[in-house]
Amino acid sequence: MPQITFLEITSYDVRLGVYVAFAVIAGLIFLYLFLRAPIRKLRAKGNITAAYFPYAYKTALHGDYYLINDFVRGEGASRVRIDHIIGGDKYIYVITDCYFDGAISGMAEDASWVFYSRKGKKQPIKNPLATNRAMLNRLSMVSGINSSFMVGVVLVNEECFVSRLDEKGRGESELVSVKDLESLVEDYESRDVTAFVKKELWQAIHDLHELGKAKEDERRR
Repeated sequence: MPQITFLEITSYDVRLGVYVAFAVIAGLIFLYLFLRAPIRKLRAKGNITAAYFPYAYKTALHGDYYLINDFVRGEGASRVRIDHIIGGDKYIYVITDCYFDGAISGMAEDASWVFYSRKGKKQPIKNPLATNRAMLNRLSMVSGINSSFMVGVVLVNEECFVSRLDEKGRGESELVSVKDLESLVEDYESRDVTAFVKKELWQAIHDLHELGKAKEDERRR
């Protein structure tokens, strides 16, 4: 009668453990890949600024730039609300976050664009580039920073399909996917223009931070 040794039992247990561990890891990876898009969509719908923050933070971190999030100043028609402000070496990037579960279409100078939902519905929306540009101009007025030193950026989710019918207005406000934010900033920062004096840039960002902080303190009172 053949005898099973302790070594053979141990070897079998080790192999079984490896197979089980591999199956669990593979299952977790599959689950992550399967649920990643729905989770990202729910997160963006719930708090779009928080969902896009990692992209702004990574861009600022890699470029060693300044970053201000959720800037708010003023009330009513003069209210300025900007999701992210990145202070680069050559430009200040004024960023607006948008989420569209479908496709958008329109020309840069149009007052409104068209949103096509995944459910087949069609509806007009405000031109996000025009909205961003309005916020940029208001920021310029309240901060005293010339708008020529600013670049407007509209961020949209990766799944959004954008149909732009023209390129007019390019360079005033840009519309890009969140994954392309860092590339866009790198492109602008590589241009042959005079860079900010570091001390002046720091002062400008500091002033913006204080403006936003003052408004936050008012809200808490």
